[in-house]
Amino acid sequence: ALSVAIASVVAEPMRHARGAPGKLAASSRSPVNTLEKHAQVDLSARGGFKAADVIEPPFWGLRQDICHFTSTYGSELRDCTSVKVLSTVLFLFLGCLAPVIAFGGLSGAITQGSIGMNEMMLGTSFSGMAYALLAGQPLTIIGCTLPVLAFTAALFEATKLMGLPFLPLYAWTGLWASGMLALASVLSVANVAKYLTHSVDEIFANL
Repeated sequence: ALSVAIASVVAEPMRHARGAPGKLAASSRSPVNTLEKHAQVDLSARGGFKAADVIEPPFWGLRQDICHFTSTYGSELRDCTSVKVLSTVLFLFLGCLAPVIAFGGLSGAITQGSIGMNEMMLGTSFSGMAYALLAGQPLTIIGCTLPVLAFTAALFEATKLMGLPFLPLYAWTGLWASGMLALASVLSVANVAKYLTHSVDEIFANL
């Protein structure tokens, strides 16, 4: 659920040209047009932040994503049989496996075996497959990263101080995050991303 919710939020800034609700624009099926549209956003020319550019009816943006996703799903499955795609898949498999092994060992030591290499590998596998089948951002890395490991360590220490079981609290943390991301996708909160500057991207990258 968390992977699908993240996919919906991340994919929304790459949506197609918007028409009125219920009418999908003919040009919305071109990813190139979408990239050009978002690349040409000029806040000074637009007069800064405008609520009309962000607020949409519930499920409107998600419905657009689903329409585009279903229209290209068949071709994406057929294209995966090419040699270039298979070689890329093998490369990404090894690239995703390495951090799982490294961070899985660290996580097992930090959480005293609660979440080790086996659990992290299974979680990464299932979330990666769900994300690839249901999302529109195949280049996004699915797996444990250093910030996630730091958060897990902090949460584990907090559970010890409060005398709470770690795994149930960790599960509820993920469920709450899933719910908030699902609500964000329903309300098209990702439209705010068009107003983010390069400095925000660089700050996040430095983390």
